[in-house]
Amino acid sequence: MEPLIDEWIRALALHADLRIVDGDFDLAEACDIHQPAFIVYEGLSTLRPQPPRIASAHACPTIPRAIFLNVDPHDAMRPHIYRMIEALGIEAIFAYDSDHEEQMPELAGMTYSASMMIDPAVHRDLGLEKLIPISVFGGCAEPRFYAWRAATIPLLRMRFPTLVHTHPGYRDTPPQPFAMLGASYARQLNHSWFSLADSTRLDYMVRKHLEIPGCGAILIAPASAALADYGFADMVNCITGSGSDLTDKIAAVSADPGSYARIREAGHRLVHTRHTPGQWRGIVDWYEARRHARHGETVRQLGMFGNFEVVAGCDAARCVGLPNRPNQLTTILAGAREAILTGGDLVAAAARLHDAASWLGHLTEPWLLLGVIHLLRGDAAEARECLARPAAIQLQRHAPHIAAASDRVCFDPVELAFLMLTAALLDDEGLMRLAYDEANGVNHLALRRMSRLLGDESDRGGADDTREAGDRPSIHWLGQEDTATWRDLVGRVLRAHRREVPHAGYPAALAA
Repeated sequence: MEPLIDEWIRALALHADLRIVDGDFDLAEACDIHQPAFIVYEGLSTLRPQPPRIASAHACPTIPRAIFLNVDPHDAMRPHIYRMIEALGIEAIFAYDSDHEEQMPELAGMTYSASMMIDPAVHRDLGLEKLIPISVFGGCAEPRFYAWRAATIPLLRMRFPTLVHTHPGYRDTPPQPFAMLGASYARQLNHSWFSLADSTRLDYMVRKHLEIPGCGAILIAPASAALADYGFADMVNCITGSGSDLTDKIAAVSADPGSYARIREAGHRLVHTRHTPGQWRGIVDWYEARRHARHGETVRQLGMFGNFEVVAGCDAARCVGLPNRPNQLTTILAGAREAILTGGDLVAAAARLHDAASWLGHLTEPWLLLGVIHLLRGDAAEARECLARPAAIQLQRHAPHIAAASDRVCFDPVELAFLMLTAALLDDEGLMRLAYDEANGVNHLALRRMSRLLGDESDRGGADDTREAGDRPSIHWLGQEDTATWRDLVGRVLRAHRREVPHAGYPAALAA
């Protein structure tokens, strides 16, 4: 088959003798043919949701295995990715930026950061005449998620001539007659004096942050720690801010040719010297460090996009030096979790979760917490709707591209645990059967606890009071509390439904 053309694959090929296996394959046969030093899998995404079928996936166990996540940190495919990581014996994850640390907390100990990059052959200064004062690519798409952009565009239009170009969408059909992509998009950036890129409610980088200065325009963006990770600094190589303070800066730089040239050139130099495929060595440098690690040692990354070193100790050492920066979504999720576990204001927590869920149609984390809040209110029927929403989101986004029904939905283990409890409270045999079928072969602390609570002694691996190394990761922060906190939560749910409260000796009956 034709090799995949993703940017990270092209970049990796510059630094390693790369062999690409596309589609279904037998790993033992591929290793015999190619004799790899290490294996890198491509993670799933909304645009590429079908996992390959890999025979003998655990063959050649001494060969290190990594995965690259070329996805947004909130991508609805994460439960599928976790299943893939579990099935393929992945030991290292490479992901853009630090937001995957926040959105995938259980995988923080094995996640390394890799920077985005430009294609220097496309996103370069062509020396074209500057004809567009300010350009905005993406228009006002998803204004609740790109809230800074939606608020900033009217302010720019009131003060400067501003070209707003509507987002063409991610599908090729139907064709978009005015789409600006690739070289045509780069030319428009070349014609722009300034161009705007938002870091979203989750405060992460998008490629436009690099493409804009790479094409010789000045980047306008909200102040963001993620920008600083890439080397951007306000009024040095970009302009950041909000409201009238931002428009005043743009006006001042526009009126001073020297300042404009200095900032523009500094932004262009930053991107072309630090964020191109030629500098993108992370996975290769990780492997070089890892192959020198002895028993009991692991590889640690020295800060965002940093070098790698071998250290003694547990896997958690890998994350030392990476930032822990809560964003707007994780702040809402953490607040809701706290309210759920401590008996706080559930009404206010639910309102914030509903607001977060409205930012994008495929944000899934709020629905689990909303489902638990409904359980605490004694409304199991509404809880069932909330807990099933992540699966419905996956079906809506991925069903047209996945042939096998069994591959369309992958429930998170914590979602399954609370679906089991909800089914028991509703006496819904069909839902209970679905939850148990989906949980077959899945190990997780929340599932072990819930299975025992419901009187099921199935072997799910490990104990029901501690997290085990073989547990499948979860995208949710709820479900792995200490035993006392867990029992208190379940007890409050059962009391809300006038059911028997479990004592220390599991299992407990759910009879009214």
